[in-house]
Amino acid sequence: MNKIHGTMPSCLWAMDKLENLQLSSNKLSGTVPNIDFNRSNSNLVNISLSYNLFSGSIPDFLISNKFQSIDLSHNKFGFTLNNKVPKSSNNMLDISSNKTSLILNINRISGDLPLDFINSYYDLNVLEGNYLF
Repeated sequence: MNKIHGTMPSCLWAMDKLENLQLSSNKLSGTVPNIDFNRSNSNLVNISLSYNLFSGSIPDFLISNKFQSIDLSHNKFGFTLNNKVPKSSNNMLDISSNKTSLILNINRISGDLPLDFINSYYDLNVLEGNYLF
């Protein structure tokens, strides 16, 4: 376990050579800064923010299927999944080329689990420790 605490600085997303962002097992809190990912880091492929104290809604760019792996488990994210279906740039689901693994276990996520949401990930772990219908 690391001892990094406080909020996550938005400047991390501007590091254009960064491929893997591993900030798990810290005491980071607050919300994850929302950015226009298309204008920012295009090399980032793996994100792990697990085992922190993040809360609020997960920014849309993190739910997108532009990454290989996204681990947001063991936080306090709280939102409903109903409106969190990833879209490609033309607003249509791009399931055929998707290789994204999304881990959201042990958060405060609630609501229906839309089939489009399930089908938009290569590997999805969201059921354990959430309030899904």
